[in-house]
Amino acid sequence: MSSAAALQTLIDAGYDILSIKYYAAAGVTLLFYDYFLTLPDEIRYAWKGRKPWIFYIFLVNRYVPILYETWIVVVVWWPGFTYEVCNNTAWIEIAIFVFLTLLAQIFLTMRIYALTMKNKMIVAFFSGVTIPQLALGIYLTYLGATNPAVVLPPIPLDAFRLCVFARHRPIEIGYTSISLFFDSAAFFVIFSSGLRTGLGSSSVSSSRPSLVHTIVHDATIYFFVIFTSHLIFLSTLIFERVGTPSNLIYLCSSHPPFP
Repeated sequence: MSSAAALQTLIDAGYDILSIKYYAAAGVTLLFYDYFLTLPDEIRYAWKGRKPWIFYIFLVNRYVPILYETWIVVVVWWPGFTYEVCNNTAWIEIAIFVFLTLLAQIFLTMRIYALTMKNKMIVAFFSGVTIPQLALGIYLTYLGATNPAVVLPPIPLDAFRLCVFARHRPIEIGYTSISLFFDSAAFFVIFSSGLRTGLGSSSVSSSRPSLVHTIVHDATIYFFVIFTSHLIFLSTLIFERVGTPSNLIYLCSSHPPFP
């Protein structure tokens, strides 16, 4: 490689790394904005009355992503995260992400289970999708713990300091593809169940069609946002420029939202 080409590659890497840092900051800002925007409803509805076990799943699904995104911002911006520190902690990011994905899918499966009148076949189907993905996630976490983090150019500039785990592209593609399938299947079941309930609304209480309409409306937004996010990341995995450290972009932008 000529010196000019090497310099251009170095400049591109610097821009890639810096863009990830700003992306992480923007992502956590948006997450906190959403949190405070929905906090009054959380206090009004979630914290009143008895607290079933689903309430505690909600708390984890609600607050762990906020702590996780805050941790990501610290990881990408704090100079104390040297390569040596990163090498011992990068796998934690993968483990938390896999856990949050699993939790969100359980939460969404329970919503579908209730919407389909406790159809156990639905639980079996989505469990059959989630278990292989969880196995891939555990294996990806293992690889992150046993392989070193990505070594970046030893340049004493903050733009060239980033904690990112080593690439395992085939596994990441498989993991993301399963997420796409899960999202699509969940949306189809929710939408079709809502449509059937709406058509038969004359035989149910007047409040149920409104509730089902809300569930279908929220599920539609959820589907397009999350499906698009996963599709974009899958596209970057397949078509990205070689050497682009997109791992942490995924971890920052695609945490499981609240179903």
